Amino acid sequence: YLNYTDHVIFQSKYSINQCFEMLGEKKKKEYTIIINGADNSIFYPASENRNLDKVRFITTGNFRNIDMIEPVILAFDSLYKENLNFELNVVGPIVNESIKHFFERPYIIYHGSRKIDEVADLLRNSDIFVYSHLNPPCPNSVIEAISCSLPVVGFNSGSMEELCHFNKDLLAYVSCDIFQEYRDFDYTKLKEKILLCIENFDKYKRKAIRHSKSYSFDKCGRKYVEVFNKINKLR
Repeated sequence: YLNYTDHVIFQSKYSINQCFEMLGEKKKKEYTIIINGADNSIFYPASENRNLDKVRFITTGNFRNIDMIEPVILAFDSLYKENLNFELNVVGPIVNESIKHFFERPYIIYHGSRKIDEVADLLRNSDIFVYSHLNPPCPNSVIEAISCSLPVVGFNSGSMEELCHFNKDLLAYVSCDIFQEYRDFDYTKLKEKILLCIENFDKYKRKAIRHSKSYSFDKCGRKYVEVFNKINKLR
């Protein structure tokens, strides 16, 4: 990283902070930030809006750690007891046996692993994306949800504020640390943000629609090519 690389591509400003903290700093000319992209021919907004008689939440991912599901379930357990009319669609494999019990809830519709176009359809048929992940560098799940114009509710951890800068008040406070700890994830704060999004849904939905083309494969690919051409010329 420090001595043998010509150039480093970081997925986010947060990734820079992580590496600089752990491995040392690189000169500015020695790195570039390229945020991941989504295929906008697959991930795009729904053609019409739905009313919120029943709120359709969705979360997607490769569920491997407790931080990816426990806070979400605890928040929704509380909302379920308060008789909120909702469902939670969960999409993706559960690769950790120890967290499987969290998915056994009457309000959960578990879809398992799906093809990418099916994931996009499920996103478009949902209202609000909920995401929990400790110190995520640049989560594709969030980028895909934004590309489908879903308001994203989650924790202000890792690159989340960076990716969701237009709706960052939907992110629950964790800490100011670069490397946060799971004990600082408070599900009651996540619940507050879920309710905030429901109560102001039209406002957050409009912002999400305006930013749905922020992270495209085309833009991401062009930036990679620019970096490769630049390095080739230097060499």
